[in-house]
Amino acid sequence: MGKVATFLASSLIRAAQYTPFRSRGVGYAATPDQLSEADPRKRLRQGYTEFEGVDDFYRIFPELPAAFAGKDVLDYGCGYGGKTVAYARLARFAAGIEPVQTHIELSEAFRRHRGVENAEFRICTQAGIPYPDDSFDIVVSHDVIEHVDDPASALAEIHRVLRPGGIAYLAFPPYDGMLSHHLDYVSTLPGLHLLFSPETLVDAANREIDRLGLAHSRQPAPRKTWDGGRAALPTLNGLTSAQFDALSTAIFDEVQVERRPVAKYRGGFAGIVRDALLALGRVSRGVDEFATVSLHCRLRKAGADSLVPPAAETALDARAPTRSRRASLSEAN
Repeated sequence: MGKVATFLASSLIRAAQYTPFRSRGVGYAATPDQLSEADPRKRLRQGYTEFEGVDDFYRIFPELPAAFAGKDVLDYGCGYGGKTVAYARLARFAAGIEPVQTHIELSEAFRRHRGVENAEFRICTQAGIPYPDDSFDIVVSHDVIEHVDDPASALAEIHRVLRPGGIAYLAFPPYDGMLSHHLDYVSTLPGLHLLFSPETLVDAANREIDRLGLAHSRQPAPRKTWDGGRAALPTLNGLTSAQFDALSTAIFDEVQVERRPVAKYRGGFAGIVRDALLALGRVSRGVDEFATVSLHCRLRKAGADSLVPPAAETALDARAPTRSRRASLSEAN
């Protein structure tokens, strides 16, 4: 059965190469050849990509540019430092953390290249943030929470380093969302990880990496989800939106989570499928989860005086009048 499943998955991925769901090709990680480039735009391409794409994060949380003014900001999972440097241009101070030394070195190189002095980068572990309690007014994190080994510890650490009244702004995809498989290097076909087991997809992905000659490392064996409940694809922790709700409301004093539903396809057959998913999502949590591209979360730590501007305060209070409230797909759409 395993060989048959791998054959089917491989065939589906190969067929996808002739559709808009084809491989995106080059991976995002820095390569040895890149590090020797004389042109800063090539040597620091990931930093530039993040720096120039920071408006994507601001569109998720439109109050953020103003909220950064005069504040200390932590970029949790800073990648290659591009967004952190962008935040520093608006904030009093910005720090970025990553568990990968190469990322820290390239982040520092990008900071120096851009001439930014009010930012720094530190190596972290999966278990801890290398800053004292109550160090930051704002914590931001973009497409990181789905990768951490233990989301409960990660949220507890974020809460610890926030000052009273501070807010964490997190955006990440739930594991059972249709686009959450992180297999873009072989195919962007929706729902692959829900059709096949992680073991099958790893085998199929490695076959395609070899066949297509992709500049991407072969995938390791799947691992258990963060709670040990099932197998998950490599680098992903299997966190669902329901689990995130339970964890965040147990740690933070105010929680607001909105779903971003699939919104790309409008009109035609794809649009009909999209609208059907959104309609079913209103009555079925499973379909609701499948149709979710990303969770957009504001988490506030208790404090007598809020440390964020009134605009951000209003956004949180208006959308989350109770301790925890999840926006429905119709509201998010």
